[in-house]
Amino acid sequence: MRVAIALIVLSSCAAVQASEPVKSADGLESDLTACLMKSAKDGKCMETILGKSILPGNDEMVAVATQMDQLLGKWLGTDSVYAVHLLRSRQLGDIYEKRSYFIEDTTGSLMLFDLALLKRLGKWYVYQFNLTSKSDELTAAFKE
Repeated sequence: MRVAIALIVLSSCAAVQASEPVKSADGLESDLTACLMKSAKDGKCMETILGKSILPGNDEMVAVATQMDQLLGKWLGTDSVYAVHLLRSRQLGDIYEKRSYFIEDTTGSLMLFDLALLKRLGKWYVYQFNLTSKSDELTAAFKE
């Protein structure tokens, strides 16, 4: 019985940690950029930085963050991240913020990364994210 209670307590603690609020959008951007610049190919930047701050109740998004790390690694191949460029930041009231970035590799190729944050009960969480290298979406990013 004690073992079962200990497991329940430990799993509850892990669930709380998985939904750690974002301290600030700028801080999240800084941490993610630093990770991408240092170890995007073999790191787990999306999983470790975005995954821990996903909006409570959207736990399936952690698996998506892991897939994004894999996609980014495949896209980079033998190259590395040269720069992360903020394209735009749009805030709606004091509850929602969306930021779009170009991730540029060392060959000059670009990948579009979108990140949305949502405030719940006064705390910011990662709400949505997307990563793509489709040329039509890259072109559309210039027109928005």
